[in-house]
Parts: sequence; structure tokens; C-alpha cells
Amino acid sequence: MEKRFLEVPFEIKAIQDEDGIFEGYGSVFGNTDADGDVIETGAFTKSLLKHQANHTQPALLWMHDPTHPVGRYLEVREDARGLYVKGQLILESSQGRDAYALLKGGAINGLSIGYVPKEWELNKAHKTRQLKEVELWEVSLVTFPANTLARIMAVKHKFAAGEIPSLSEMERFLSQECGMSLKESQLLLKSGYDAYVAFVRKQRADSSGIPEESDDALAFSEKQLDELTALLKSI
Repeated sequence: MEKRFLEVPFEIKAIQDEDGIFEGYGSVFGNTDADGDVIETGAFTKSLLKHQANHTQPALLWMHDPTHPVGRYLEVREDARGLYVKGQLILESSQGRDAYALLKGGAINGLSIGYVPKEWELNKAHKTRQLKEVELWEVSLVTFPANTLARIMAVKHKFAAGEIPSLSEMERFLSQECGMSLKESQLLLKSGYDAYVAFVRKQRADSSGIPEESDDALAFSEKQLDELTALLKSI
């Protein structure tokens, strides 16, 4: 399952001091993200109808972290501009209060949606992927720069889900998370990433006593990713 993130500048339409309610847009139709994805008008329709039928709303999270909910959405709908959201931060919780203070103080200026692409077309002329239908999971409050954060989170989520990020995703991750230049990250991946994958696969096979796993079946843990990040930062 391909889980993606898309960010837009956070346009705050209103903040109500007494109950922590805010309004804004989680996505803008026709906007091209850093990975070349464009969400088209109507892409959320089926997903929102599914939420409506199940009496649910997308989750209101902090930084795409499913263990860090900060409130709930009262209204999520499509309009001519994009995905309009009206959320309420839970001020009785410390997480909700912290998020509200940062939001009100202007320290937060981005919203990011977490979604799964369901239907799309490739636009060869513009080198974009036109998303016609997406499954909306959550809309997160994120700090600037939103695109950088989301790409880092996307790589971490892939590792946690047992997926192997693409080379381009890993290049950006090493550049943004470890402070490497793009050329340095490319050189490291070219010479070392395959060896690291083979090492982890062999290590798991030796410890379990079962045949080595294929690349597609290889699963990395969050701990292993943190260890790799720490190693790279020390280089």
C-alpha cells in the first residue's frame, strides 16, 4: 500500500479562543507537490462519502504521528478550491493545548494530508501524476517547511511498514535528516545501501534459522532506521 503526504501553506480562516476551533485547507486542487503529484477536483469524494457512511472523520494528528492526536475534525469537505477542514483542538489534553498555543502564536503554518492514491493518470507533458481518487486517512498540523517534514516522515513510515523506500526518497532523506549534500547521499547509496540491505537480510536469516528474505519481503524496524541515521550522522 502506497501511503503519501501532501502539504499546503496553512491559511487560517478563524481561531476561536474559547473552544480551540480552527478552519483552513488541507489540500488545494491543482497544486503540484515536491514529488510531482497533483490532486484533482473531486479526488476526495468517495473517501469522504465512506467516512460519512461510517460516521467518522479523518484523524487530526500532529506531524503525521498516529500516537499524537491533538483533536478532532468537525467538518471536512471539498469546495471549489480544495479540501476545507474545520477542526477542534482538545484543550483538556496537554497535546491539544500545546498545539493550540503554537497555532495561535503563528509557529505552525502548514497542513498536510495523509492519503493512499487509488486512481491516477500520468501527465507526460508536465511530468506529473494526476490523482483522480485518494483515500483520505488524516490531516496533520505541521511546522515549516512542510514538504521536508513530510518526505522524512514518508521514509520512516515505509521502514515501519516493512517497505523499502526508493533511491530518490532515500537521497532526500539523507540530505534532510543527516545534513548530507545530494551528491554525498547519492554516492553513499550507490556504494553502501545495497550492502546494508544484504547485511540486514543475512542477519535476520542467521538469527531466525530460515532462508534469506527477498528484497520485497525485507522489513526494517524503526530502531534499525534510527541506528542507521545515527551512524550516517557520525560520518
